[in-house]
Amino acid sequence: MIMIRRFHGFGHKEPSMPKLRTPVLLVVLALVSAASIARAQQEVENPFTSAEDVSAGMKTFRSHCTYCHGLSGLGDRGPNLTLGSFRYAINDASMFRVVRRGIPNSDMPGLYNSDKNIWQIVAYVRTLAQGLNSESLPGDPTNGEHIFYAQEDCAQCHTVNTEGGEGAPDLSNIGWQRSVTHLRRSLTEPSANVEPEWWGIRVTQTNGEITSGWRLDEDTFSIRLLDPDRNLLSFNKSDLLTYERLEGSPMASYEDILSEQEIDDLVAYLHSLGRGRP
Repeated sequence: MIMIRRFHGFGHKEPSMPKLRTPVLLVVLALVSAASIARAQQEVENPFTSAEDVSAGMKTFRSHCTYCHGLSGLGDRGPNLTLGSFRYAINDASMFRVVRRGIPNSDMPGLYNSDKNIWQIVAYVRTLAQGLNSESLPGDPTNGEHIFYAQEDCAQCHTVNTEGGEGAPDLSNIGWQRSVTHLRRSLTEPSANVEPEWWGIRVTQTNGEITSGWRLDEDTFSIRLLDPDRNLLSFNKSDLLTYERLEGSPMASYEDILSEQEIDDLVAYLHSLGRGRP
């Protein structure tokens, strides 16, 4: 059959299908993306949850995780795992990914064990939860903030939310990175758990004078320190008799500086840092 199209003149345009307007298209794409994300975030059921799996998970946990999270998961260098609420693990599938891959830009490394071992760790960690959402603290975080900034001027060395010094660890997220026990011990026994990058330095000058502090920077000929009194000091290496690394903290213990209540307040403030963020 031969199709004949009627000629309407050079200025006439054939009718066309209406074009999908951009806002409508964006809404459709957004709905499709949301549905895809929802499917991707669906919980994958842990296939290893028997009593034997939990027992095996406990053994693996105690071999690899207790250094940071404590023998019973109560936290030490790492967060408390008995609270039943985890910042990066909303379900078993996401907890599996955290254990497997670790958390970027944190002290949490990935664990390259078998999938079964990791699922067993997840099963064990779930048994630790006590159904609590927060730790009970006796201190007042508002007064603790005053102690941190005004009374003891901790921000001279420590950074909180991009403000403060750079001569000591950044405390912006310390509330979820460390347990209450660890925070208190860091104040009363500052040399108990110190990251190697924050070990102190002791130098002895040719005149016999000894100085200790944090190493800020160093090159072939000189070294700069921040001493416990927050003085910035620079030394030529040619003027030094000895130079040694101290596996501890130059920070003084606050056990004899602050009262018990003030320490409680300061711990409560430190515990609050970073915990309100998603």
